[in-house]
Amino acid sequence: MWQILSGNRRAIYGDGATALLLSIQHKDGAEEEVQALLLKGANINAANDKGVTPLMKAADERLAGVAKALIERGASIDARDQAGHTALMFAAGSDARDIVDALLAAGAQMNAKNDNGGTALMWAARTGATDIAERLAGRGAEVNAATRTGMTALMVAAEQGNSDTVRTLLARGADPARTNQDGRTALMLAEAKRDEATALVLRAGAHAKSH
Repeated sequence: MWQILSGNRRAIYGDGATALLLSIQHKDGAEEEVQALLLKGANINAANDKGVTPLMKAADERLAGVAKALIERGASIDARDQAGHTALMFAAGSDARDIVDALLAAGAQMNAKNDNGGTALMWAARTGATDIAERLAGRGAEVNAATRTGMTALMVAAEQGNSDTVRTLLARGADPARTNQDGRTALMLAEAKRDEATALVLRAGAHAKSH
């Protein structure tokens, strides 16, 4: 066990992190470390100065065993950090499929929005986590939800050149005709990046919807 197991299990470190949060920053043996700290009475929801909780950190690090242990022990599923991010957003953005499934099974709010209006589906779209985008859309995520600047998951995926995710979102009802606050569609965003592969998928999707 690392030395952070000794001493005050609720000790707060420089950035507001507790021993529990620090243990999740180490991948080797993290699950054993977390279990030991929880048994010693560590606060399962104690966040750092940015509002990041142990569950959010585990999701971001793709530590499925740790995340599941935290969920089983009652970690707050829909807690938000200072920017409004949830554990599901972190899991979606890191392509942590097992954690996404565990969070959804525990009742995580899949349509929760961060301070900019971003959703877990948008996080998956940004990183090209197509399987997770399919999981979320298939379970009722709002595919046409938009950020404060009018960006939808389809636009995010298009701008990042994630053509497979674009195809999945179109199949799940994403609207290729939607525009952001600059008046740009997903196709325009793809074309601006000279991404012909993604543009072809979007043109085909727009054609299918118009017939």
